[in-house]
Amino acid sequence: GSHSVTLPAQTVGSDGGISVPFAGRIPAAGKLPVDVQREIERRLAGKAIEPQALVTVTKSVTNTVTISGEVVAGARVPLTLRGDRLLDVIAAAGGARAPVYETFVRLSRGGVTATVPLATLVSNPAENIYARPGDVLTLTRLPQAFSVLGATRRSAEVPFGAEKLTLIEALAKAGGLRDTRSDPAGVFLFRFEPPK
Repeated sequence: GSHSVTLPAQTVGSDGGISVPFAGRIPAAGKLPVDVQREIERRLAGKAIEPQALVTVTKSVTNTVTISGEVVAGARVPLTLRGDRLLDVIAAAGGARAPVYETFVRLSRGGVTATVPLATLVSNPAENIYARPGDVLTLTRLPQAFSVLGATRRSAEVPFGAEKLTLIEALAKAGGLRDTRSDPAGVFLFRFEPPK
């Protein structure tokens, strides 16, 4: 008859190995689970009849992405063997707790940092790149607003409250124009844009 034994999860030691009863210390660091599995079976060949081993990786500290920020639960997310994109990592950490259009993702990798709106990752699959071990993702909330001044019902900084607004919608959020003081033909939009 067959006999199976399940060993408790082990952490790869500083020597790069794990201990397996009757097989001794097995080198595991930098090896695929299937390679470790074959080595265990080889070492048990003289001690058991047709030994079979199944090795799975439950958590790898070196193969993780760190995610933090004010709108996400901080976590160290292990990467899967199939590869994970940035949105996969964010979802694995519980997702962003702020509107997509107000959330920005800062990726730090190899001493370089780049920031992109979360909405861009969602709308443009090419921007949703693969995460790499050691990446650090920081999610921040930056409420988007516009300033209104002149012959409107109120002069104020007004939150967008949506991903996009038309000029008419923006005027409506500011309470509209004052009938007695405004000129509907004299509504101007000022915007800072790159010269190109």
